[in-house]
Amino acid sequence: EEDRDGDETLNIIVVFDGKKLLGGKRTLELTWRVRRKLEKDEDRFLTFGFCIKEEAGELGIALP
Repeated sequence: EEDRDGDETLNIIVVFDGKKLLGGKRTLELTWRVRRKLEKDEDRFLTFGFCIKEEAGELGIALP
């Protein structure tokens, strides 16, 4: 996708099974680790979203 300035973005949606969500500290850690792994090969701005399994369909996310 593109942001409002026309820059390309990579949107990552993390889907939880609904039993347990990550706390703020764990969410930041996950985000940091993914960005660190991808930054060598990825120049798009990364954004993260989080939802539970039941909400995935409403967001247009197809689950296996």
